[in-house]
Amino acid sequence: MRTFVVITLSLICHFAFGQSILNKRISMNVRQKSVAEVLHLIESEGKFTFSYNSESIPSDSLINCYADDWSVKEVLNHILDNKFEYKEAENYLILRYAPLRLNFIPEKVTKSDQTYHISGFVSDDLSGARLRSASVYDKKQLRSTITDKHGHFNLKIKTYNPAIALTFSKEFYRDTTIMVLSDVKVGSDENQADGGNGYNAFYRVSKARFVRFLTSSKQRMQDVNIGNFFADSPFQFSFTPGLSTQGMMSSQIVNKLSVNIMGGYTAGVEGLEIGGIFNINKKGVRYGQFAGVFNIVGESVLGIQAAGVYNVVLDSVTGSQFAGVLNELRGGLTGVQAAGVLNRTKEEVKGAQVAGVANLSHKHVQGSQGAGVINLAKSLKGTQASGVINLAGTIQGVQATGVINTAGKVQGVQVAGVMNLSAGKLKGTQVGLLNFAGKVDGTQVGLLNITDSISGYNIGLLNLARKGGYHSISVFSTELQAFNLAVKTGTSRLYTVLQGGANGGNASKLYSFSAGLGKEIQLLRKFSLHPEISHYQIYQGSWNYTNILEKANFLIHYKPVKLISVFAGPSFNVFYSNQTSAVENYSFVPNEIKTFNIGKKDLKGWFGWNIGLSFF
Repeated sequence: MRTFVVITLSLICHFAFGQSILNKRISMNVRQKSVAEVLHLIESEGKFTFSYNSESIPSDSLINCYADDWSVKEVLNHILDNKFEYKEAENYLILRYAPLRLNFIPEKVTKSDQTYHISGFVSDDLSGARLRSASVYDKKQLRSTITDKHGHFNLKIKTYNPAIALTFSKEFYRDTTIMVLSDVKVGSDENQADGGNGYNAFYRVSKARFVRFLTSSKQRMQDVNIGNFFADSPFQFSFTPGLSTQGMMSSQIVNKLSVNIMGGYTAGVEGLEIGGIFNINKKGVRYGQFAGVFNIVGESVLGIQAAGVYNVVLDSVTGSQFAGVLNELRGGLTGVQAAGVLNRTKEEVKGAQVAGVANLSHKHVQGSQGAGVINLAKSLKGTQASGVINLAGTIQGVQATGVINTAGKVQGVQVAGVMNLSAGKLKGTQVGLLNFAGKVDGTQVGLLNITDSISGYNIGLLNLARKGGYHSISVFSTELQAFNLAVKTGTSRLYTVLQGGANGGNASKLYSFSAGLGKEIQLLRKFSLHPEISHYQIYQGSWNYTNILEKANFLIHYKPVKLISVFAGPSFNVFYSNQTSAVENYSFVPNEIKTFNIGKKDLKGWFGWNIGLSFF
């Protein structure tokens, strides 16, 4: 009769040999500091980072700790009251709340044809109560099961190895591993599979939409119990998450090739994964992932990810992401993101986002955003193009939209069909019907330009600037019309002239409307020269004729007091008209002044004059 001896070992630490973090020596003397503060001090002195579920740590509890060249493990056991397990992953130390201990009660252990048949019970070490939903698994052979409501399990393992390391795990209990041999049992299996932060990865993925619906309670309990155990496999095939060639262990295995007829639930992919409907991965994906409906990934993606409806990645993407409806990243993007409706990232984007409706980036975008409706970025270095609206904190590049651009500080170009808004400084150009900016060091081109201060150019029908602007209202007479009123706005470098004129009298009426550009050149302290060019529409009694006047003025302004100036100067005029005779009660320009022909008979020229007053 074969003899089986079961030795239960509580794995207080997952690394018994070669551990670099837990063996580090530290010293401290703290009094009445919170647990969170002490953990931060340990991180600083040990130069590593803790990872833990914040709800399981008594962060606000005040403690005293005097450590004179203690190991990190000794200090943690002291401040956490021996209720946690520790696991190293790169430069992280994972703290897992495990105040209770497991016990294994063997029922039957037989072996035939290289196959072990093991059954028994899992119970609480102190109370003896049998535990349901505890995971029992072999890390090497990747076989596992879950205890039933009576704490009972059956497990069949085929192996050529004369020893099996059987591990028992349950939430809030310390992992326990026993060695089962043909005749003798010795020690525990100290070899652990690739760690990583699987415990945290599971909880991130478990919050994703549909995951709880698509996975069974046994699978989710398995994740809780052995969430930090992972292994590699060349291939897996699933019909659904519960029907896989890797059985209950599928969510703990990273595969080179993963094929899911309807959907699959695996630890990750280091090659290619194809899902008819969906793919769910607790860890990351490398190189390629394709699904008919959706992909959910707990860590990062390197390569191509494509889904018919949506992709959700709880970390970053380096490569390309394509979805028929939605791409969502909790991390950043380096590459291309394209969606039929929405792209959303919570961290920095380096590359391009293209969406049918909206691109939303909560951090900096270095590259391009193109959307049918709206683009949003905290800051942008590159290009934003949309059909309706672009929003950015700061812009270094180009914003182009059909309706409105809005940004804080702009260094570059804003082009909009309706309005551009730069709440801060604009160093560049705004082109739109309405342009608003805090400070302009560049150019505004539009119907209405408004700025707080300007050291560049306003080109528009109406330009308003509180500081650095040029604003005046002029009343004057010319050789053609006795009364004229002009509004001039912009800067002294270049201002816009909007003007209307009229002649009174029942028998000599004449009306004009014009727009033009001018410039102020300071000559002496009170004298300035104002060259102006304007385009006039002349009304001589009928709109059936074309009467166009082009005028160049050379005006000398004298300002005796601050808000008033007197001006006068000559003008040169070119008049085109196909009207051949006067209309009753209206003046006829060729009859009012002496002109000369310029080329064709319809084109006349003359020299004129201006005299008037300017205010402001």
